[in-house]
Amino acid sequence: MSIDRKQVGEKFSKLIETKYQGKHKELLLYLTPLIFENNPAENCRYKCNEELRKKVPERRTMKKDSRYGMAIGNLTAQAGSNLNLCEFDKYVVNDLKLKKYIRYVDDIVIIASTKKELTDAIPLIAKKLAETHQSMNMKKTKVGTAYYGVPFLGKVSYPYGYQKPSKQVIIRVYQKAKKITYTDNDNLLAKTNAQIGYLKNYNCKKLITNYANLLPKEVKDILKFDATEYKFIKIKETENILILKN
Repeated sequence: MSIDRKQVGEKFSKLIETKYQGKHKELLLYLTPLIFENNPAENCRYKCNEELRKKVPERRTMKKDSRYGMAIGNLTAQAGSNLNLCEFDKYVVNDLKLKKYIRYVDDIVIIASTKKELTDAIPLIAKKLAETHQSMNMKKTKVGTAYYGVPFLGKVSYPYGYQKPSKQVIIRVYQKAKKITYTDNDNLLAKTNAQIGYLKNYNCKKLITNYANLLPKEVKDILKFDATEYKFIKIKETENILILKN
């Protein structure tokens, strides 16, 4: 929640003024600050109680009296987040000559031939971010060897093509299995197979099997897991189920 809304709005306005050649330019310039500088924390209605809100980490909390923080989940937030670090991207690639640079919103991976290149770049990167009132999360900033895996966007990737899910992904998967909600059998089938489809992006057959095993009993009475196709199917209405009790 450290994104300066006013700063993003000004960058978008500048982009429209210098690059936009379409219709309604004046209208876009009028709407840009209204959209980006809007604080969703003002005059909002909370759907959860105060005790739950207190559990939200400080860095993820939007405040009524702050210009920092941008609500996620809409196209303007995504575009603004990407534009916010556009100049920084050019600085890293063109000025610092770190060509192997990957960024998704504010998650960044930089690959170099030597560790020294990266350690030397850290103070320069911090200084560049400070120019726009931004900072690095030093707790999450690490310099390591790619051979031991590079964590990025829920995956840990290795040089030889192998990928595995991060610990955070594994925890979320287990939580979703244990607390799954659904409206009907078709909705349940769609939800479980959607989760399996997501997990197929990783090398994690064991995690998929664990997910299937952790589903509540009432779910297992409706669906069964096909271990050959790695997907859930509905138990046929005509299929007999034998339940043994001690």
